[in-house]
Amino acid sequence: MPNYCLNIVDIGGDQAKIERLLQSIQGETEFDFNKIVPLPKKYSGDGPSDMQAKDVFINNQRKWFIKHWGMKWNAIHPEVDFWPSEGRMDGGIQKNRAILIFETAWNPSLPITVALSRMFPSLYFSHLYEESGVWFSGLMECKNGKVLYNERGDFGAYRCNNDEYYDDF
Repeated sequence: MPNYCLNIVDIGGDQAKIERLLQSIQGETEFDFNKIVPLPKKYSGDGPSDMQAKDVFINNQRKWFIKHWGMKWNAIHPEVDFWPSEGRMDGGIQKNRAILIFETAWNPSLPITVALSRMFPSLYFSHLYEESGVWFSGLMECKNGKVLYNERGDFGAYRCNNDEYYDDF
């Protein structure tokens, strides 16, 4: 059983582009990694029936997932919120924001967020994450496929939730 990593991706920019992004990421759930970085056909399915060949297939499949998604599974329990907001992001007045909230197994999905920022270069992405089992948290910001900020620290250093639970640490 994995440790679950909470991911909160705040997306800012033009409302029409955010709505197009939200439509493009819908698949089996509201947020489907396969819609952003599709799994190649050679890695889909259960692989060959021969055990030795199957072990090689599973190992290569896992390596692909970790390289392109950051972990080996899709988003878990995804939620999407969209609302207009008066605030500053990326050095200007930002009137529109969407937030993707989901869990992943063991690690955050940072490669997915960078891929989204390549697909929608005018939008600004702020990816906050925390994983309480291995005790880490972090923040990555990107735009136009470029990582502008990326820091990782102990659990609670970058808070996904603003509650009293953290005060004990």
